[in-house]
Amino acid sequence: MSNMTKRMLAFSLRKLLSKTTLDNITIQDITDGAEVSRKTFYYHFQDIYDLMEWTLNDDAQRFLKGGVLSMGWKDGLGELIRSMQEENRMLVLNAYRSLGPETLGRYIIAIIEPLMNSTIDHLSGSENLSESDRKFTVHLYSYGLVGLLLGWIHNDMQFDEDMSLERIDRFFTTSLPSWINQCTQHLPK
Repeated sequence: MSNMTKRMLAFSLRKLLSKTTLDNITIQDITDGAEVSRKTFYYHFQDIYDLMEWTLNDDAQRFLKGGVLSMGWKDGLGELIRSMQEENRMLVLNAYRSLGPETLGRYIIAIIEPLMNSTIDHLSGSENLSESDRKFTVHLYSYGLVGLLLGWIHNDMQFDEDMSLERIDRFFTTSLPSWINQCTQHLPK
């Protein structure tokens, strides 16, 4: 019941964000939309920002459960961009503006890191990567993608998605296998 109530509050927040900015939304607006009391809201969340963070994290978990890891990194990233731009645009933009890029970055990294781990798992030689090389690789590529996505969000989500995905694909397909090869050639004997 607790998660259902939280999701009802999150749905109400989303609906309100499609019409106005976070600055113009009150807790009363959210509880009216969810048909719950203010007391119920405060039982689950400290404030609107807490609800927004929970909503972002819940979205990340549901996104990952939706099979994105089996798509491959390019299709998974494309699906993330589409979801952010088409389904969650106002939530993402308001999270960026209200909570800051660091908070939104945590939401995005929660999706990108598993996607990168899955990508590395499917590359030749990845089974020979040391744990520290694997972690370094996942962090490096993940935070690079998060930086690109935060820049895109900062610019109100304006860019040519296909061209950008193609560029990222060229970078990944040339640099990632080469990096894994370099790491595994220098393994101690």
